[in-house]
Amino acid sequence: MLELIKRLARLLVPASLRRQIRRLRSLAMDIWVPIYRIDKPGLTVIQIGRESLDPYLVHLLYGEYLVPEKVGSVPVGSLDRAIRRWEAKADLIFFRSARLSPPAAVTRRMLMLPCYVQQTVDLPPSTSDLLAHFHHRMTKGDLDRLRKARFQYEITHDPETLRHYYHHLYVPYIQERHLESADIPPWPTFQTLYGDMELLLIRKDGRLVAGNVNQQIGSIYRSHVSATLSGERDLLKAGVMSALYWFSFVEAHRRGCLEVDMGAARPFLKDGVLMYKKKWSSRLAPSIYKRDLGLWLLPCGSRPSMRRALEDNPFFCEQDGRLTGLIFFGDHTVLNDEELAGYLRHIFVSGESLSIWIVLLTQDWAARAEAIRNIVDSYARAPRILDLSSGSLAELSGLLRDNSRDSMTIPVPSGSCRSCRAGVAGEGISARLA
Repeated sequence: MLELIKRLARLLVPASLRRQIRRLRSLAMDIWVPIYRIDKPGLTVIQIGRESLDPYLVHLLYGEYLVPEKVGSVPVGSLDRAIRRWEAKADLIFFRSARLSPPAAVTRRMLMLPCYVQQTVDLPPSTSDLLAHFHHRMTKGDLDRLRKARFQYEITHDPETLRHYYHHLYVPYIQERHLESADIPPWPTFQTLYGDMELLLIRKDGRLVAGNVNQQIGSIYRSHVSATLSGERDLLKAGVMSALYWFSFVEAHRRGCLEVDMGAARPFLKDGVLMYKKKWSSRLAPSIYKRDLGLWLLPCGSRPSMRRALEDNPFFCEQDGRLTGLIFFGDHTVLNDEELAGYLRHIFVSGESLSIWIVLLTQDWAARAEAIRNIVDSYARAPRILDLSSGSLAELSGLLRDNSRDSMTIPVPSGSCRSCRAGVAGEGISARLA
């Protein structure tokens, strides 16, 4: 019915009037900002802006896909007042808009999460043994599975193969993997974006099972899109995802490239895609994708539900083109020293424009600051340990901003918040597999 009404409107409304209606609609979107709420026992979230509706984020926080309730709209000029009003009722407030930024008075207390982070891998010289370079404890199992599976790869620029890839691999794969959060461009858009790039296709026993849309830019070999046959668990067990990354390394190494861009991941330290790519010794940097869709976060008050959400979901924020990873320890996190060492080792990542902060939310965790320093003493770069057990998370954004250029120590704030320096932080097989 809705589609029929749209068709009738196109037939009956003159084109000039339709253009004026679109302009008015766009103007209204610039003036009025929608507000949504998820109010479920244990956590209350406010999302401001149309682009703030992110099923991935909702699933991350609640463990299920929930539909936010629209609770109103606010004129742009009243955003500051509206955020302060909702701050008293919510645990977390998120703001995202491609057209607007939050009021300056509020952004001073907010953290900006990039839409994505980028992961890159350095390659050895083309004369070096690629397998020896990547063969270590974290990747040995993946490389052994690839050898047994006997995957093969090929490169093509054929337009019809790209169409087949889109309809039979990419769309089913994204739908299966992301469910309600799937963001699938229509075929004409996909063709426009990637039609001039190349396909790296993976075959097993002659059957097409996976593929990347790749592009070489100078000495960098970049992966833009990945997909495998959906519903084929045996392929996943055989290492088909590893094959996509490995043969991208092989092809880039063959061409003499110095670096492989493994693509984007969500800005959360426990994100599955990010964690998987990390095993290949990837480095993190701000992403080139959707730079205008940063997610502004305001932690509200000090309720246990809010602190638990932060402890469960360590994340990256971005300031002045640099990433900062934030790991929170409070009442919800119960780990002995051995478990703590394993947890930190599991989620730590490295990068040239990256720092890691460990934020201590309780007196019990503040008392273990020395134990944390001892654990990270062997890491390649120093994390910051920030004691907020007697302070407020409202101070966090300012502390990050004030110390973003400090490479030695974090000064003790004038209030009750204490901070200190951790010792150090952190952190075909070549063609034979073909």
